[in-house]
Amino acid sequence: MKKIFRFLPLIPLFSFFSCYDFTNIETPETVSVSSDAKYQLPAGNLSFTLKDKIDVKKLREIIEKNTGELDSDGNPTKASEAAKAIEIYDYNPTQKEEAVIQYVINYPIKELSPFNSFDSDLGDFSFEKEFPIPDFNQSINDKLAIDATKAIFPEGIPGTISEINGGEPLTAWFKITAPDFKTMKLKTGALNVLVKKAKDTNPSEDFSLLVQFSLVDKTNRSHVIAKSPFVDCAKGGTIRLNLANADLVPEMEILIDGTASGGTFGVFNTYDLSFSFEELKLAEITGLNMDLGEASHIDIEETIPFSGMNETFKSAKIAKGSMYFACVLPEGWSGISCKNSQFVMNGGIKIPKENFKNTTSGSDFLRQEAVLDGLEVTPNDISPAGSFIEFEVKDAHIVFHDEGDALKLSGGCRIDEVEEVILDLGAAGLDFNHSDTIDTGLNISTLLGDVLDGNDSSNLINNIKFPDIPAYLYITQPTENEALKALSLEGQVFAVYTANGEEKPEIQLAYVEGLPVKNTQVTFANIADENFMITSDELFKSENYSCKIEKMADVFNAHPDSLKLRYSVGILGDDKIIKLTNDDFQIFKNFGFKISLALVLPLEVIFDDVTDSKSGDNRDNIITIDNVLELTGNTFEDDMLKREKSSEGEDWLDYTPIIEYIALNYELDNETPLDNLKVTFDLQTSQPAEAETEPEKIIEPKVLDTSDGKHELKFTNEEVEKICKTYPVMPLVKVEICDADGETPKSFTRNAHLDFKAALEIQTSGQMVKIWDKNK
Repeated sequence: MKKIFRFLPLIPLFSFFSCYDFTNIETPETVSVSSDAKYQLPAGNLSFTLKDKIDVKKLREIIEKNTGELDSDGNPTKASEAAKAIEIYDYNPTQKEEAVIQYVINYPIKELSPFNSFDSDLGDFSFEKEFPIPDFNQSINDKLAIDATKAIFPEGIPGTISEINGGEPLTAWFKITAPDFKTMKLKTGALNVLVKKAKDTNPSEDFSLLVQFSLVDKTNRSHVIAKSPFVDCAKGGTIRLNLANADLVPEMEILIDGTASGGTFGVFNTYDLSFSFEELKLAEITGLNMDLGEASHIDIEETIPFSGMNETFKSAKIAKGSMYFACVLPEGWSGISCKNSQFVMNGGIKIPKENFKNTTSGSDFLRQEAVLDGLEVTPNDISPAGSFIEFEVKDAHIVFHDEGDALKLSGGCRIDEVEEVILDLGAAGLDFNHSDTIDTGLNISTLLGDVLDGNDSSNLINNIKFPDIPAYLYITQPTENEALKALSLEGQVFAVYTANGEEKPEIQLAYVEGLPVKNTQVTFANIADENFMITSDELFKSENYSCKIEKMADVFNAHPDSLKLRYSVGILGDDKIIKLTNDDFQIFKNFGFKISLALVLPLEVIFDDVTDSKSGDNRDNIITIDNVLELTGNTFEDDMLKREKSSEGEDWLDYTPIIEYIALNYELDNETPLDNLKVTFDLQTSQPAEAETEPEKIIEPKVLDTSDGKHELKFTNEEVEKICKTYPVMPLVKVEICDADGETPKSFTRNAHLDFKAALEIQTSGQMVKIWDKNK
């Protein structure tokens, strides 16, 4: 329209100039011409295909713009990661060009892996316990035995005992007869020697016997193990030898030295020597051989936790597995072996004693193994009641540690394969219940954003509604599993939106109890071609989606400024027990569930004359757009004819008499559902803002025929003159959608297009027009 009237400066003078001989011409006073002809000029062609205006690329731009990050001025800068993950596809399941334009928008919401939170993968379990072992220190103390001996001292011979004894101290053989050992290193302890007068021995009153006892190695007297202080034992007494840090051997000697005085010559006194140890605290012993008796029997009764299994596993039937127990002696111990053992398990796993086999070899103290095939395991501690170990000590080497010594019983349970696993998903509070909100990035305003500039005084957007926007919720598993398919879930979807800048109450779109988990292996990406085209409706069949959301169109028809979807998915009720085969369990440990939501957006709308209904006027089923140029942002702020001042139009008036009419001849091929429009073309001039009168009428409004075929838009000579006299002139195009009954859907098909061919026709009047005046 902007170029319709730019032809006015062009006047057809060619016939006039072709009639004269220009070689002998004088300057005329005036020159006038007349013409009675029709001129036609091509005005151009326009071809518009809706499919080229709204496509996958354009939808992605719209969504990323609406969900992207904003700068300080509120303008989008870049798309969010969530927006980039949104999948958009062209959808044509019929593969026909006359099909409605549809798009699939898939929102990959969440991938849940609830089984990843398990403490165990039903593979390897390990456990370790410490059990008290026989108190070898006490047992050795209890077993210590030393033979008693005698010593004879003469009276009446003064001097040292060595001198009286011919230069050698008196000796007493000192032998530890039990337990059998080679060396014994002590930390603390003492040897007490009880000196007692033998029967019939009565020392003289003046007899004095001041003696000192030394404990030495029998094979090396220079090796003094311990030495006592001097004690007068003439009438008997007790002598104490400190054995702290002493090294004992089985055979030793007591060297008795000191001085004797007084008494009666010829009287010999006999004394009985008996030996006892104060509590010995051993540091180390070698070559030990002993029978521990009842102390060699250790009952294993303390429960063993399954450190790798929790309450999520209700039970598992083992197809292939094994368990072992291994006992480790304290560091520095050797020569202690297990002469007998028995293992039996109850509680978390029941293993009869017959299942355990002794696999001890080499330097192992004990190793028992059991086959678990066919047994059941539950998340309970293991009770080894009835299990025991019996020790045997032969040529043992024991190092006694300050922190104490214990038998370390470690074990492992390996479950290579299960026949089935029964899980209690609620027992451990798994993160299977999930809620979140996703931004769709869609509303009617953004979908029409390329056409409208937002200045919708006609309320066109509020008069548009969608008859149906199917939506689907997908909860899928990576493998076929009947137990999971029967798992009782619940799901809810709410619309969260704003309209006219205000937050609106949430709309519940769906609530489903018994929401099924589907074994849908196909994805939208799988079935789309390289041009993001999907021609299969497979994913919209009931066997592949978990829930169909029916009310999505209602939300779009509320004309939201922004639209988000809040959803929640969880296990329904208290019964959260599922049974898995081994194969399914291995898959679900790693993959889990996928949740997604897909919209099918068909370009099919209903025009509904709600403006009249809201205003209280009589409904005429007509939506009126007073100026479609203003709605689309194509208004004229200056003169349509590009005049800068009114005088330019007045100069044209000298030439307008030659024009009978100007017509725009156009041919229309309208293959769109907008076939019942009334389009009115009018011209108006600007008025001061404070003017109260209606704008001056320039021409009679022209109605444009929008049906298929050839049509004419004609301007008479009077209208052309009126246009030239008026400044400025701006066009106004009024559109009336005449079948806005709120019921009839308008489907924009894939081949919907509008072809427009136009030619400008100028009919001259034959009237004489002066084009030259010598005096002007």
